[in-house]
Amino acid sequence: MDSPTGLYLLPSLFNHSCDGNAAWTCIGEVMVIRATEHISAGTEITLPYAGGYSYVERHSTLKHFMLSGCDCWLCKECKEDLKDGKAAIQRRHELYTKLLKGPKYSLAELRTLEQQIAKTYSSSRGPVRPITSKVQHAIASKLIALDSPSTLREGIKEELKALKGFGYKLHASSSASDLPIAMDRLPSMTDFYMAACIMICLSHLFLRLDDDRNAAGWLKAAVWGESGAFLSRSRSHYLLVTNAAIGGGKELFMLIMGLRIEHAGLQEFALHVL
Repeated sequence: MDSPTGLYLLPSLFNHSCDGNAAWTCIGEVMVIRATEHISAGTEITLPYAGGYSYVERHSTLKHFMLSGCDCWLCKECKEDLKDGKAAIQRRHELYTKLLKGPKYSLAELRTLEQQIAKTYSSSRGPVRPITSKVQHAIASKLIALDSPSTLREGIKEELKALKGFGYKLHASSSASDLPIAMDRLPSMTDFYMAACIMICLSHLFLRLDDDRNAAGWLKAAVWGESGAFLSRSRSHYLLVTNAAIGGGKELFMLIMGLRIEHAGLQEFALHVL
């Protein structure tokens, strides 16, 4: 079945950037556009026309809309990989496709796949590596399924690495009111739903390990990333700047992610901390 399409006249006026300062989401027939960072007056607002975790995947879609291609910072960073030649980029795309369409992999096979993908990156490539993040998330799932305190902690480490590769800046929270992610910007090249699912998983894992403070922090981070407020810090107080992702606050978050919360056994905890 073909993906649904629609023509939105006002949103079509926005120019493209793979990592724009705004992002769009459709809820039914309604398109919601939200800022993903503080936008100063006079700054152009850009949206990602096409998603995709690989350079090949994004640009195969973008060529239908942009004759000149994209020269945003993310694409320039990805183009650093061209120093390794087209073969390396194609190899990475093939490995990514193998992950998506292949059979269920063992933990050892996923570790090998992660190493193979790492070899396709140039040494100058920055930390944003979403394809690697997809593998790390799969590794985390395998570790969590082993269900021991040590493998749960290993799973947490893999999920944290995955979030970094998706473009999130992480930091250790110093108080119960702090979030474990930087709140000055929401990476718009990342699937918000997947990032929120990882954060809910982290909340569940920390709760399993009797770490209520980190469990609460990651659940609040999921609300912020999926539907909450876009915040910056000022003199130890949080200042509301604009909304991020899809808006709607806690109520819409629970509507969209309710099944995930229920599956993680976090219903009562969510009612307590949110």
